[in-house]
Amino acid sequence: MNKLSENLKTLLINSKLSERELSRRTSVPQQVINRIIVGKNTNPKLETLLPLASYFMVSVSQLIGDNIFFPDTKISLNHSGWRKIPLTELPNLSSLLLTEVGMNSKQMIEVDVEVSPKGFAIKMWDDSMEPKFPKGALLVFDVGKKIKNGRFCIVYSHNKQKKYIFRQIMLKDKNLLIRCLNPKYSCFKSRLLEPGEEVVAVLIQAKIEY
Repeated sequence: MNKLSENLKTLLINSKLSERELSRRTSVPQQVINRIIVGKNTNPKLETLLPLASYFMVSVSQLIGDNIFFPDTKISLNHSGWRKIPLTELPNLSSLLLTEVGMNSKQMIEVDVEVSPKGFAIKMWDDSMEPKFPKGALLVFDVGKKIKNGRFCIVYSHNKQKKYIFRQIMLKDKNLLIRCLNPKYSCFKSRLLEPGEEVVAVLIQAKIEY
């Protein structure tokens, strides 16, 4: 008897994945996955079964088999749609942004978010954005993302300080304002983006544990 529906459901539960997330990681349409799980599709095509079996690191015969138990479900680290981006440090950020992002990066990481070739990651370097972004949080940025009200961005000052700051952006009467989130700092009060300051990258993902 084909136990594909039961087996796939077990694998999802053990790995704590939703149908939507499995679809995103394997490129198998969520609707197809759902039809398998509810038993409406008991004989999917091989091109559907292969990425599912590969992701859970089992064979196709195991996936559809009768006598299989998954006590320790494993998942592949090669997620469909994931991409590698450079992980940089603050002192190296200028050189990274001035060249083609990632070309000379020694350390690369994989992220599960849609990011352009100009994406990069950096660990939060101070506590100015706590409690939302604690020091050490992994922040993923995209240079090409559009600035929108409420988004979080890296701002670079070309003035004497010549430094990077991570701030929330607000749009008011066609003006750009920035502020930090830590109430113990004076930057908690929003201010206008000054001449010589520019937004260089927009936050697209943050991971507190890395």
